[in-house]
Amino acid sequence: MTPLTAIIPLRSSTLWGGFRTAAKIPHRYGQVKGEAIQYNATRTLFVWADHAVSNISSVEVGGQEGEAWDWSNTLDSTGKAVAMIRFNQPVDEGAVVVATGVGKLHPRTGAVMDNPATVVWDLLANIAGRDIAESELDDFRDECAALNITVSGTISGDPSVQSVVREICSSIGAVFSANMPGLCKVYPGGQSEVPVFTVDDAVGISANADLASVSNDLTIEFDHSDGSPQQ
Repeated sequence: MTPLTAIIPLRSSTLWGGFRTAAKIPHRYGQVKGEAIQYNATRTLFVWADHAVSNISSVEVGGQEGEAWDWSNTLDSTGKAVAMIRFNQPVDEGAVVVATGVGKLHPRTGAVMDNPATVVWDLLANIAGRDIAESELDDFRDECAALNITVSGTISGDPSVQSVVREICSSIGAVFSANMPGLCKVYPGGQSEVPVFTVDDAVGISANADLASVSNDLTIEFDHSDGSPQQ
């Protein structure tokens, strides 16, 4: 199990015999564009993602539309599923291969993973190896679905597990806390209607306000550890 603060355990192209430059093999979600990694020494094979994908719709070579290429979900030399681009002729040295497509598929249903909750679960459970059931994020998934929130993007490089999850949440107006039930929540909770709370007169509640008590700043402390808020 990878700690939340540790670097996300992506595989490296050094696993392949024909790699040219060491690079972390990316995971891609939703409709996304990104650079492919050279797979063989003859520069005819390039890997776009370290998993099966829904499709690759276009390829650019050196900034120009690519010619005579196809793609497939296949196994690399280690037996791991990857999305591979194959060219009929070797790509020129120095020319960067960039592909656009729809990324990772759910390991059980085969559906495209673009709900933020599903992406967070995949990152935590399937990439980082943490013991998190998909059902733990059901409330967050329902919130995102109700608000028609989807995400797309690439996980690559050497970020920490925690920073990637927080970046996903930040991009959609949500919060993440490892100690919070459900782990993630859309702020202010995915409710589109005006919140109403009714109080019985018998409770004896009273309130008053004047101009001097108006506040324009609110600090919320949460994710406590050893008596101190971490966020």
